[in-house]
Amino acid sequence: MNKEHRKSTEFEPINKYFLRISISLFILSLFFSAYKANGNWVSGILSFALGWLACMTGGAAFSWLANPFLITAWFTAKMKSNMSVYPSILAMVFGLIFLLFDRIITNEGGGTSSISGIGIGYWLWIGSIIVMVVGNVNRQKVEILETITENRGEEENERK
Repeated sequence: MNKEHRKSTEFEPINKYFLRISISLFILSLFFSAYKANGNWVSGILSFALGWLACMTGGAAFSWLANPFLITAWFTAKMKSNMSVYPSILAMVFGLIFLLFDRIITNEGGGTSSISGIGIGYWLWIGSIIVMVVGNVNRQKVEILETITENRGEEENERK
């Protein structure tokens, strides 16, 4: 079997599977509460739509930067390269940073409120990112195993 044909047929379904789950979890996260601040639950869609305004102020809002990295990981995952792993790992780091903070900016004046709860929307969002990381690591593992198998086959053919 042709080396290129085998790689594309074995690996593409794995990549599509993780990619579809990641995107589905992300979309689902938009319909649930992400966190509770100032006594109110903030929806995932509001966090996604307006989070970029606050992300440059630092703190917990800085974790919004996980979104462009996740979207970059989705687009690069469609290519047959290993580049998707880097933005997905960066997305995971930025996304998890949110858990380190107990306050978040809640108004345009820079006022902050305590984060008093983390909603299912946040966990679905993080799940989306983690699925992408796992999919990318799995993809790299498959490539490494295929390379090792091919090299062993070539070595055995040379011995004969």
